[in-house]
Formats: sequence, C-alpha cells, structure tokens
Amino acid sequence: MTKKYKIYISEKMKKALISDAEIFGFAKKDGSVNLNGFIKELLVNYYDEYCTNISKRRELILNDFTDLRSLSKKDAGIIADRIIGKYIQSNMLKGGRSTALTITVSAGSLDVIKSIENNFLSEISLSQYINNLMAAYFTIPQKDREIIIFRETFEELRRAIKSKKVITFSSAKAASIIFRIRPYIIAVSKNDGCNYLLCSDDGPGIPRSFKISQIHALYTTKKFFKPSEEMLREFKESSAYLVDTHSEMV
Repeated sequence: MTKKYKIYISEKMKKALISDAEIFGFAKKDGSVNLNGFIKELLVNYYDEYCTNISKRRELILNDFTDLRSLSKKDAGIIADRIIGKYIQSNMLKGGRSTALTITVSAGSLDVIKSIENNFLSEISLSQYINNLMAAYFTIPQKDREIIIFRETFEELRRAIKSKKVITFSSAKAASIIFRIRPYIIAVSKNDGCNYLLCSDDGPGIPRSFKISQIHALYTTKKFFKPSEEMLREFKESSAYLVDTHSEMV
C-alpha cells in the first residue's frame, strides 16, 4: 500500500535534502536525484531516535516545572512542547519561501507517518512535525547523518568487523560484480566527509576501500579470517581517514 502526502518546507531545507540525497547516492534510473527515496529512508531510520531525543528534552523541561505548584501538569506539558518546538528550530525553518513537496510512502515509511498522525498532531500539523524532524536531522554532522540513513548497513559491518568474518556485497558502481572482502575498519574520509570501509580482498589480501553508501546486498558469511596486524596498523595510521572507534576489532 502506498499513500501520498503533501508537506511544505523551506527552499533551504529542500536544497539541503537534495544535497544529502546526492552525497549518499540516492539516484533514479535516469540519473536524477531520488529525493522521495531518500526522505523515506530518513523517516524510517531517524524517527525512533528523534522521538527519544524529544522525549528526553520534554522530561528535562517538565522537571524544571515541578516547583511551580500553580502550574497544572497539562499546562506544563503544553509549555514544554512549545519550548521544544522553538528550541529545535534552525535556519532551515526560518524565513524564505516555502515550497510544496509531495512524498509517496509505503511499508515502513507509511507506518512512521501513521504513528506521527496517531500520537503527535494535537498541537501541530504533519507538515510542521516533519519539518521539525528534518531540522533536527540537519543539526547532526554529515558523517553521523550517513550512519542514520544506512543504519542497517553500518550495524552489520560493525558486527562483521568485531567477529572477524568475511563479507560479500555488490557496489552501486559495479552491480554485476560480487566482492568478497575482509572488513577491517570504518573510517571517515578527510576529503569528502563520507564513511568508508577499509578492507582487503579475501583472496590476495589487496588493501581496498569502499564508500559505505555504495555498498549493496551486504551479506556476512560464516567464514572467519585472521587480520593482518600490519594492514590494520596502516589503516589506523592513514592520514586520509579518521577511524570510527565503534568499528574497531576486538
């Protein structure tokens, strides 16, 4: 089942969304940017984290109201929600022209929209809620936004790295080739700010790197490998990358 929703966002927000969609490789068959596909992934992979962060902020604000006996819990909640709405606003939401954007959602992204409609629209519109979510997303550094969008890929790569297991995958740039790889480290390129898998071929052991947003059909095999200490050291000491400490071997 698919459903269409029209939301209104600033021109600045739209440009930022298109930029991330391009950087993270969301493209249609004709080569144009797949903005709808990117927004669906953003909703599915960031919604729970966003809800948790907002809930924590709300709780902190409500705790500050505990000494105000003249303020009812209901009124305190309303004020807290308004403070949060004001607090998370960024330059993405302020001023400038707004533009209509129709998003087509299905499966997980439709579930997210339904959850928002069922729980969070007593004070604001769906459009405003999604704007707030997107604005919060853009307060996060690019390398961490990429982790959000490709959450499942990062989680599986980290598990494979820690367990020292060979992986297979195809690449967006070489869909017909199946790579069989020994994963060593996830690192951020100092050149483009994107996350890369630093690894070696399972056979000849040639050092390689793959942009994580380009990794498709990732699979962790049952085969273990013995890491090369020399190669691991070279990866860690490379001047071209910043190592993700959450992905180091144990």
